[in-house]
Amino acid sequence: MEKMHNVTPRQYQIYTYVLSYRKKHGYSPSYTEILKAVKLKSRGNLAAIIDSLCNKKLLKKDYGQQRSVRGYNED
Repeated sequence: MEKMHNVTPRQYQIYTYVLSYRKKHGYSPSYTEILKAVKLKSRGNLAAIIDSLCNKKLLKKDYGQQRSVRGYNED
């Protein structure tokens, strides 16, 4: 695991899943796909974790767009 300050294991799991999914498929995973992959049940908890990762400038998303979660430095 690379050293990331102030990131919980769950946040890191979601972060790495999003990046690897985008690399493999060429587009972002849906929230449903992320929920299944990391075995979370609450869409609200996932949204809060993604918002936290966005605030930490690790991920970014286009609000109101589907499948828009991506690495902060990706365009």
